[in-house]
Amino acid sequence: MREYRKIKLIMNELLDYFYNSGMTQANIHFGLFDHQSEITITGQIESEPSDLDFVIEKLRATQQPEVEEYYEDLLGLRDDEFHVDILSALIDVVEYDFEDNIMMLKAIRKHH
Repeated sequence: MREYRKIKLIMNELLDYFYNSGMTQANIHFGLFDHQSEITITGQIESEPSDLDFVIEKLRATQQPEVEEYYEDLLGLRDDEFHVDILSALIDVVEYDFEDNIMMLKAIRKHH
């Protein structure tokens, strides 16, 4: 699976999470570089999602390249659930901030 397809899937999952948390507008920045990909999502939201700490903790879990191949087909399936466990297998670093009702999340995926 090409890196671009993976980064699109990560971005879709993060957008679904933010939308389901009440964010209706977002600015998205992504970059595909030689050794990593980056996604930054920023948008206004009424309050910090109650499960944000849990989600960030899950996303900070160690990337699992061996799981990617197994889940490549599953990653393309869409439903109303946020696939944080699968998503965490694709991400190396997560940074986030929530201040003055502005939420920002940056996910970095290093290319292995």
